[in-house]
Amino acid sequence: IIASAERHDHITIRVKDTDLQKAEEGLKQIWEEHFPMHMFYSNRVAHNFDAQHMTEHRLQVILLLFTYLSVFVACLGLLGLSAFSAEQRIKEIGIRKTLGASMKQIIFMISADFSKLVIIAGLIALPAAYFIMHDWLSNFPYRRDMQLWVFILAMLAAWTVSMITVFINAYSAARVNPVNTLQHE
Repeated sequence: IIASAERHDHITIRVKDTDLQKAEEGLKQIWEEHFPMHMFYSNRVAHNFDAQHMTEHRLQVILLLFTYLSVFVACLGLLGLSAFSAEQRIKEIGIRKTLGASMKQIIFMISADFSKLVIIAGLIALPAAYFIMHDWLSNFPYRRDMQLWVFILAMLAAWTVSMITVFINAYSAARVNPVNTLQHE
């Protein structure tokens, strides 16, 4: 039992989880015997804890929605950029295929530029995300320590999604018959 020194109408009591309803009824009866002029009101600490984190839950839902939307828009942009890049290099691809380049080499050639850019962006975003998360988590009295592997996993996930997106256009560009691309030269 914890009684507040400032508020004499507030008591915190810990009970076993076996029968909360029965414990609450017993507490109400004792309260009404000793404090008949004051209304009995009970509240569980778990409810208070959940109410404190409701704002963060709403923020989480909104951020998750915008994250999915931004990943979708980024993939569309990357898809368009990789299609444009493959179209600009179509003659180079045709010459390389004529000289014996494999489909794997062509795909790697197209994907390598985008891979470097995504890795550089991830290395820039990694410290920024760490400091933003550290600042946000400092507002909570009970928090988990940040793990480096979470940030690395996020960077790998971004790289994987971007490489899958680029692979779509790189594969179609690598499949083009070099005769069709070089016939006008």
